[in-house]
This record gives sequence, structure tokens and C-alpha cells, in this order.
Amino acid sequence: LKARGVIKRTTIEMDTDALGYGLCSFIHVDTSTPPEGGWNKEEIADVLRGEPAVEEAHAIAGSTCMILKVRVRNA
Repeated sequence: LKARGVIKRTTIEMDTDALGYGLCSFIHVDTSTPPEGGWNKEEIADVLRGEPAVEEAHAIAGSTCMILKVRVRNA
């Protein structure tokens, strides 16, 4: 199946609780009110790529501009 391209990839699933990173949050981000100089999508993406807690970032329609999936250490 891999040779035929049916299976595109294989992955692992880590136990985030066992690693101490069991707290998962979804954060709504409003970028509609830019700071002086304005928002730049590339700059926002660069900042998010450099943040290890951000697992996913999605641009969406509606009153929220982005949703971030963030995982951090247990308290």
C-alpha cells in the first residue's frame, strides 16, 4: 500500500499526560484590531512557528480570526 501511495505516512501518538503536557487549550485570537503598523500574516506565522506550545494554528471566518491549539505542562 505504501508503494502504491495509498498509505501516505505513518505516525506515532505520544502520551502527553505521561510527558507532563496534559493541558490542552484552544485559544481564539482576534487580529481585526491591528497594532500600529498593522498585522502581517507572515510575521504572525513566524511567531507561532517559534512557539513550542502551539501545536496547530487555523485561520477561520467569523468574529474570531484564528484558533490556536496549545499544549502546556500540567500545573
